Amino acid sequence: MTNARPTPRPPAWLAPSLWRQWRTIARGMDEPPDHATGELLALFVNAGQRVSEAARRVETEGITRRSATGRVWVSDAVREQVRATHEAARLYHLLGFDRRRRPPS
Repeated sequence: MTNARPTPRPPAWLAPSLWRQWRTIARGMDEPPDHATGELLALFVNAGQRVSEAARRVETEGITRRSATGRVWVSDAVREQVRATHEAARLYHLLGFDRRRRPPS
């Protein structure tokens, strides 16, 4: 019998295409993720996927768009990329991956 850690299972709602990334990160954690940590990790992986998809959209659609009257607007892809990046950073911190955290003042 070996002392290998049990393979954690990703949440059922997470897209199957993201399971491998979820498992890779979960195996690299100090302790196997409990249910709540597993959910946070799934949200983190999902946010990272959304950042990647939005970045591809920005590449094709551009940073700005013009309205019918000629006004310039930030594209929806940029807005989604910013939202997803902020969410991923927040979850990164909540999961304790940020080793540079400042002590409370």
